[in-house]
Amino acid sequence: MMERKNRAKNIIIFNVNESKAKTLAERNLDDDRTVGAVFENFDINKDGFRSFRLGKYVADRAWPIKVILESEADAKNILKNRKNISIPGVRVNNDQTNMQRDYYRGVKAELQRLVESGQNNKTIKFINNKPTTVDKKDNQKNSH
Repeated sequence: MMERKNRAKNIIIFNVNESKAKTLAERNLDDDRTVGAVFENFDINKDGFRSFRLGKYVADRAWPIKVILESEADAKNILKNRKNISIPGVRVNNDQTNMQRDYYRGVKAELQRLVESGQNNKTIKFINNKPTTVDKKDNQKNSH
């Protein structure tokens, strides 16, 4: 539980290409600029974050960027309004513990088994921040 609390101010940004800069300092500066661009449509403190890549530098591999924000509220704001990100292909997720990632993988595997057995009406929905397999909702509205 404490680990989740510690990660509440963090977000993970995916699909941001690695900088071609030669030095680590230049690559970090490029990443900070990119993170700033991701945050441009959000009402948060854009100067109060730290960011770093999750993985060793490899020119052709886009490792995720972990961002530590000043507050839990800033992280929630970004996660809640992630559709406002203006950079195509960039995804943002919360910083999950290993236990949360393992649990999600289990739910995803369960969904795959259900679909393979012919139950195509299932999906994963987060209920109280917990991934759960549920029936898909019918998107057609009743006309009166």
